[in-house]
Amino acid sequence: MDKKELTSRSKEGRAKTEREILETLDHPFLPTLYAAIDSLKWLCLLTEFSPGGEDGGSILEQQTLNSIKHAIFLSED
Repeated sequence: MDKKELTSRSKEGRAKTEREILETLDHPFLPTLYAAIDSLKWLCLLTEFSPGGEDGGSILEQQTLNSIKHAIFLSED
């Protein structure tokens, strides 16, 4: 993430919170955070690859749970 862009969009707090959550939690529905690299210009969060993208976004787009995958995603802890 470009720190200048985060600042211009007032997203620094959100990025910091996301990093803290990923550092703290170990959950099957959150990507594993392997490293966080903080330079003068960039904040990089190195996470595991999640093929297929973010399930939350597809749920919002479809506005329905028409697949078993999404039902399982919402029901498990």
